[in-house]
Amino acid sequence: MAYLNSWHHYAATYDAAKGVAALYVDGGLRKVVTGLTGAIEHTDDLYMMFSSHPSQVALPGVIDDARIYSKALDEDEINALAKRIY
Repeated sequence: MAYLNSWHHYAATYDAAKGVAALYVDGGLRKVVTGLTGAIEHTDDLYMMFSSHPSQVALPGVIDDARIYSKALDEDEINALAKRIY
C-alpha cells in the first residue's frame, strides 16, 4: 500500500523469545511472521530509507523520529506512539 504526501508511523517489533516479528502502520498491525529463531544480527552498515549502494532502492522522504527499544513493544504501546504524531 503506497502512502504519498503525508506523514505515517511505522513500527516493527521482534521478540526473540517468542520467535515473532510484527509490522505496524499508523498503529495498526499489518503483518506477523512467526517461527523465527535467534537474535537479529547486522554486521554491515544500517541504512534507513536511503542507500549508497546501486542495487538498493532509496525511498524519498524524511525520518522525523527513530527509536530502538530494549523490548518488543505491545500493540497498545505502538498505537499510543502512533496517535502522538497525529
